[in-house]
Amino acid sequence: MKNFQYILSENRFVLVMNLEDSFLENHPKLALWIMGLACASFQAIFVVTSINFIFRYFALERQGRLKYFAGKRLLLWIVAPWVMGTMSMTSTILMGPRESMTERLRPDLLRRFNLNIDKTTYSGCFYYTIDEFGNSYINWRELWYVSILNVMIWVSLFSILYFGCKSYKIVKGLIAQGESEYSRNLQAQLYKALVAQVKSSFYLHFDLDYLDLYKRCQKKYVN
Repeated sequence: MKNFQYILSENRFVLVMNLEDSFLENHPKLALWIMGLACASFQAIFVVTSINFIFRYFALERQGRLKYFAGKRLLLWIVAPWVMGTMSMTSTILMGPRESMTERLRPDLLRRFNLNIDKTTYSGCFYYTIDEFGNSYINWRELWYVSILNVMIWVSLFSILYFGCKSYKIVKGLIAQGESEYSRNLQAQLYKALVAQVKSSFYLHFDLDYLDLYKRCQKKYVN
């Protein structure tokens, strides 16, 4: 697979995987499932990271909220990344290739990226559908799938930023609260380790080859 390409515009969102000259060229359905797994892992890592920040904040504030990570409740935190990842994968696959969208995308992919759509797999949607009379209608079904993906990502990102900032403020104020310099330094190191985990996750998904799926990943904005 040569690359993924994100096609964003005012009327569509499409994630395209070029299968030309790869062993998946004759197995587009398998390629779609691999794309779904990649999206699932991306989502799951965001959820796991946000949970780590929530746990770290509860541990730092010392108000007994760690009880939410004990007993049966712990199982919910463990299951959450799997559930969110499965939802992301399901949405990606449900927005996979279908004849009506393939024909609408064919000329654009060929003209702008020199891609033969028959040698790709993709996931995405047009925000508006066109019926046989040329009338446009909002594509509520697939907009719902896109909304699910966006909400899950933004909730995770908000949790990371919110609890990360609150944890940082607590760490900075430990000495003022009577904590020793050693305790403050220890908590600061744990906090930095958590931040490093976030950076490594972003680096893994955006800069490194991820099972050769994100190789030469690039964003394209189509008007």
